[in-house]
Amino acid sequence: MQCIVVEDDPFWRNEICAGLALNGVTALPAATAQEASAHLKQHPGAGMVLDIILPDRDGLEVLQEAREANPDVRVVAISGGGRLGPDFYLRLASVFGARVCLKKPFTTEDLVSGWRTAIAA
Repeated sequence: MQCIVVEDDPFWRNEICAGLALNGVTALPAATAQEASAHLKQHPGAGMVLDIILPDRDGLEVLQEAREANPDVRVVAISGGGRLGPDFYLRLASVFGARVCLKKPFTTEDLVSGWRTAIAA
């Protein structure tokens, strides 16, 4: 399966892509919401690991776009903060359709477990 990894922080993006790749998932990295939109058009069946706080657009908007393109999209939402804290943003992501939510920092094991849960749902 393919996974669009939407994360503006290069460290986290590389770690997530590497962790997924080690578990047989083809990671499609995106540093911005705009790059994520392009991947969504090219890979409509891909799942997502989606940072909610992005520099160019709100991650919740990306989540809505992904669900409009594919109502069954599997999304693992991630967040490390923002003005209101990660718990607030992750609760919103869950309401918007994220299947799993992870608060940064998380381990590769947490990521892989979350991914497996998201794709199994």
